[in-house]
Amino acid sequence: MKFFFRSGLGGLFKNMTICAAAIIAALALAEGILYLLQPDQRKINHRDFYERDPLLGWRKKAGAKRVITTAEFSSTETVNSRGIRGKEYSYEKPPGQFRILILGDSFAEGYTVNDKHLFSERLETMLNNLNDGLHYEVINAGTVGYGTDQELLFFETEGKKYSPDVVLLLFYENDVLENISVTEMYSKYKPLFRLINDQLILEETPTDGSVAHFKPQDQAKAKPFLQTYLQRLLLFRFAKEQLVRLGILSIENEVEESDKRYFQILGLYDTAEVKYAWALTTRLLQKLKDSVSEIGSKLVVFYIPSVYALDESVWIHTSRKFGLERGQWDLLKPEVRLDRVCETLGIPFRSLGDIFRSRAAESELRPSFFYHIGDGHWNNEGHKEAARALFDFLATTNTLHP
Repeated sequence: MKFFFRSGLGGLFKNMTICAAAIIAALALAEGILYLLQPDQRKINHRDFYERDPLLGWRKKAGAKRVITTAEFSSTETVNSRGIRGKEYSYEKPPGQFRILILGDSFAEGYTVNDKHLFSERLETMLNNLNDGLHYEVINAGTVGYGTDQELLFFETEGKKYSPDVVLLLFYENDVLENISVTEMYSKYKPLFRLINDQLILEETPTDGSVAHFKPQDQAKAKPFLQTYLQRLLLFRFAKEQLVRLGILSIENEVEESDKRYFQILGLYDTAEVKYAWALTTRLLQKLKDSVSEIGSKLVVFYIPSVYALDESVWIHTSRKFGLERGQWDLLKPEVRLDRVCETLGIPFRSLGDIFRSRAAESELRPSFFYHIGDGHWNNEGHKEAARALFDFLATTNTLHP
């Protein structure tokens, strides 16, 4: 009896192993098929495109090149020998040349379009077509994830070397809270200013994620390894989407509070954190203006609206996804407030939100026409419209005078 019992147990184990192997193989096959067919797959290589910088946290790698492919767009991005997108620029500015330096985050870097379609490249072409006796160069130093703090540090250590006549700062709504947050780009941590007795104090940039000296709210809650791994699987995400559509699973319940945090900037009432973030951001803008003025240049701020601040249908989807209560948000608040800050500081300000809304109304288009809805950044039309808006401002004001 012992012999047959062992044989039966061994056979059962063998059958279970075969079944488990078959299930794993089937799941792997399904994952592979979804990878090939998934309509919203994203292949954006940020990890190998940026490197650690001891002051800025991270920077684009000199001479880097990448091809990005998603369901919404395909683009090629190149970086010159000094980490600036596009062609080479010398520090020395020749006589008769007018230089514009662009500072900003992922919108400014513009990874969703090819180099020649980038708004800064379009702007340079439009300016040179003026044939006014000047040669224009538009140097785009935009970098994914940068806040006002990193843009200030970049200008003071690198940007001013190009002797720009005008500095255009592209400001996105999440910059405000990012200025008080420890954020990172693949373990490359950013610097952090503190506002102490109305003075900007730069704290040491962490190198390994050890951020004990920062406030607890600055740190994003780490997710368990299994949860992180499952969320990378297309099969898992597909199954979850079907459960949400059937009403079995509520996606709002799975959204981390840290994911909702950046919407605080849109709240009808400011939290203590938002008040502090705006105070710090105001001082950073003042310091940037002072640094720009020291080299005889002019600072201009352009506000970039989020796609959900332009298109109500996109906001409805976003608010449902993140479980945001109705009636608690003012989508125009960041740009209105930034306008007031810039007016107080004496910095020329323009809202690209107003321009995009007006342009969409003229063409009978939805404002989201200028954006990739899934990615959230400008498409080719958005870059074209941004270039036109910047050109109109520069050409119709006193800005193009060395």
